[in-house]
Amino acid sequence: MYYWGEPLYGYYHSTDPWVLRRHAQLLADAGIDTVIFDTTNRKTYPHVYLKLCEIWAQVRRKATHTAHLFHGQHYGRRTARELFNTCTNQHATRTCGLSGRESRC
Repeated sequence: MYYWGEPLYGYYHSTDPWVLRRHAQLLADAGIDTVIFDTTNRKTYPHVYLKLCEIWAQVRRKATHTAHLFHGQHYGRRTARELFNTCTNQHATRTCGLSGRESRC
């Protein structure tokens, strides 16, 4: 795997809970209220965004603001359907702290 340069917190896995919590805090401190996932390459990485939802839901329960998550730039109907089905299932809905078919995953 190639990296442009070593990240601020060293090399880490994209599902590392400490890094996800830290990113949530940095985004909140900077006043960022929305994070958009770009899915133009057809890869959606559900193991990453579901972990992000899980960790950010924990952060929210401690009364800390987190950015809203949004998937943008869908690569066709198949990708949109996959994201919709994943983000509106019971686990993702509970994890993201939402109700009904609304989703921030």
